[in-house]
Amino acid sequence: VTTLWNGVRVGLLICYDIELPETARALAQLGAELIIVTNGNMDPYGPVHRTAIMARAQENQLFSVMVNRAGQGDEGLVFAGGSTVVDPFGRLLYEAGREETRQVISLDLTQINAARRDYHYLNDRRLLLQGEAVEHPDGRRELLIR
Repeated sequence: VTTLWNGVRVGLLICYDIELPETARALAQLGAELIIVTNGNMDPYGPVHRTAIMARAQENQLFSVMVNRAGQGDEGLVFAGGSTVVDPFGRLLYEAGREETRQVISLDLTQINAARRDYHYLNDRRLLLQGEAVEHPDGRRELLIR
């Protein structure tokens, strides 16, 4: 499911979802311009999600934001931090360290069209994910699989 937020079509993923290309592709198929990933990735797996978020942004030509937990949890796990913002070309706009932080980033949504000017990976895909896109009056758009 995607939703409109401040005029931007946004899709949400949770943690491991970012490692699977189909989850981000389904959101892109629904018109997502921004994917937000809430994450609880721990050591030693931080680099896996850093690579994945960059790939998902580039292959779907949209902005991606990954917000990851930082520090040590009660369960003895050490969380990797490394929250990131990635542009539609797959370039890092911001990467946090291993400590808690707050950062304000402005996204230039015209970069989506710029990224799609010469290549449009969504049109060149070989497989279309199954389902019907349904638009709801409240701005939600979802892919229904029957």
